[in-house]
Amino acid sequence: MNHYGNPEDRQVELNPAFWGPAPTAAESADAEVENRRLRSAAYEAVAANSLTEPQAASTLGMSEAEVRSRASGGDLIALSGDQWLYPAWQFDPSTPAALPALRELLALFGSAVILTEWATTPNADLDNRTPADRLVAGDESGVLRIAAIATAAAW
Repeated sequence: MNHYGNPEDRQVELNPAFWGPAPTAAESADAEVENRRLRSAAYEAVAANSLTEPQAASTLGMSEAEVRSRASGGDLIALSGDQWLYPAWQFDPSTPAALPALRELLALFGSAVILTEWATTPNADLDNRTPADRLVAGDESGVLRIAAIATAAAW
């Protein structure tokens, strides 16, 4: 019986004729290993194109404490790990400033890695330019509109 009150109580039976048979325990374990590998590779790719905290502070012309404060306040995107890393795309190359709308974009995507992959990939809805390039050009509203469509916010 399906329950529709509490999402945690929902039991949805999928039609095997449409979806195929349920995965075996071994297939599920293999999929989980592959998912971890892909997440790790994505994190490493973003980390490779990031600034350290001292580099971010130098780029922005502020102290490392100010950089940390801006990151904790949502005005900069940061990856945690052995050290804090700041994806390079979020810095305006023409001025010592971070790009606009970072807080809103992170709220939409929920992950610095996923947001970075999206922001650095050419997008057909943005004239085949990256969202980061469009933010540099001043198209904050257009980027936010496309981001909202591309994420769960649209659902």
